[in-house]
Amino acid sequence: MNTKPIGRRPGNSDLTKHSILAAARKEFGDMGFERATIRAIARAAGVDPALIIHYFKNKRQLFVEAHQLPFDPSELFAAVAQLPIEQRAKALTTAYFEAFTRPGSPALSMLRAAATNDAAATMLQEFISNAFIEHSAKIIEGPNPALRAALIGSHLIGILFARELLGIEELRKTEITDLVATAAPVLQTYISGTTFNDVSDATNDDTKN
Repeated sequence: MNTKPIGRRPGNSDLTKHSILAAARKEFGDMGFERATIRAIARAAGVDPALIIHYFKNKRQLFVEAHQLPFDPSELFAAVAQLPIEQRAKALTTAYFEAFTRPGSPALSMLRAAATNDAAATMLQEFISNAFIEHSAKIIEGPNPALRAALIGSHLIGILFARELLGIEELRKTEITDLVATAAPVLQTYISGTTFNDVSDATNDDTKN
């Protein structure tokens, strides 16, 4: 009976990780986020599945690193959830815009591909559903947190797409701090369940004080 060695490949661990990431990108691209499995990625990379867990913890983190996303949604939302509720939208919006508008951000290539390729769009949609919406619900108070999370994600992705990919001039010439100041009060209504006027009034009061 032939047995194939499993576990850590001999040699450079960076080369092993590179092989895993390359196999992951192909598997995610072929199968989508939902149907891609750690076992299949490990088989393609020629390593034991436990080694992938050792390096990347779980499938979500592997996806994040394979596609060079600027942050892991679970970690970002865990940090935002520690803030007072009235500060969460500003913190989330700031982190999102600063990460995705960074020059050369690989995440923009992923969004660009999703706009023209069905497989890329499915992969991104599945990841957003399983990572962004699932974890962003932790920062939201009130009913229908999943719906509110989807609306937050739609706003953020829409603004990014219009600014960076469509090149809407008014958005491109606006500084990130000004975009945050304008967009965050809208997103805060989804997080706290308040109306836009309530949030605007509170923001204006803080400015005056």
